[in-house]
Amino acid sequence: MPTLVTRLVLAGTHGEVSAARREVIDQVRAWDVPLDDETADTIRLVASELITNAVVHGGGPIIAALHHRPVATPGSHIANAGSGADAMTSR
Repeated sequence: MPTLVTRLVLAGTHGEVSAARREVIDQVRAWDVPLDDETADTIRLVASELITNAVVHGGGPIIAALHHRPVATPGSHIANAGSGADAMTSR
């Protein structure tokens, strides 16, 4: 099975965080990943924290990428194209 990737492109506003959380869970379920309530809540929390941090500290568009790898748990990657005051420099 190849790695499956879904990208959510967000404008970078606080109002999108809740909908993005739901989309993340919907996508993980669409990949037929078994989710109990505790695991789903943990995924929601992580997605919310990462996307909120990108909104607060980055500014600008956000790309949230979800990865489903063979024989592994789903993963995620959050990128922000903004140049906000808190944008990370190379660390």
